[in-house]
Amino acid sequence: MKKVTLLGLFVALIVFPLSSLLAYEGGAVSDGGTISGIVKFKGAAPAPKKLEVTKDKEVCAKSAKNDPGLVVSGGNLVNAVVSITDIKKGKKREPQKLTIDQNGGEYKPHVLAMTAGSSVDILNPDGILHNVHSYSKVNCPFNVAQPNFKKTINVKIDKPEIISLKCDVHGWMSSWPKEEVKVNFEMGKK
Repeated sequence: MKKVTLLGLFVALIVFPLSSLLAYEGGAVSDGGTISGIVKFKGAAPAPKKLEVTKDKEVCAKSAKNDPGLVVSGGNLVNAVVSITDIKKGKKREPQKLTIDQNGGEYKPHVLAMTAGSSVDILNPDGILHNVHSYSKVNCPFNVAQPNFKKTINVKIDKPEIISLKCDVHGWMSSWPKEEVKVNFEMGKK
C-alpha cells in the first residue's frame, strides 16, 4: 500500500524513513499520473510570532520579520511538502539547479523541495556577512561564511533528507530545503 505523508515545517524534525527512499529505481514510465492537492489547516490559525532583528538592522529590519514556521493563508497551510513513500520504481529523477536567496535577512523560499542529486545556489545580495550552516545527518553538513563579496555558495545535496539551514550571524534566519525522491512537485502559494 502506498502511504502519503504530509510534512509541514512544524513536523520537520520527525525522522524520515530513508531506507525505502534510497532503493528507488528510475526508468521509463508509460502510464504515470499526477497527484496534487492543498494542505488545509483546521481551526484558528495561530498569530504569527514576531522575530527580533538584533544585527544589521539597516538591511535586515526593512520589513517586519515573522516566524515563517507555521503560516496559514485562507485556511491553507503554506510551506507544506507532501511526500509519497514506499515507491520502489518509477520515472527517473533528474537533478535540479535551484536557488535560495538571503535577501533582507530572510531565506527565500523558506521551504524548498528538490530531487536527490540537486545543487542549490545560496545567494547573498544583502552586502553583509551571512553564514550558511546546515544541520544534516545524512548529507555532509556544511558551515560556510558568506561575506558581502561572496555572492553565491553552491552546495550539492546527494541524499534524501530534511535539512535545516540557519544563519549563525542572524539567529532569526532559517530555511528548510527538503530533498525528495519524486520527480514533479509544486510548492503551494499563499
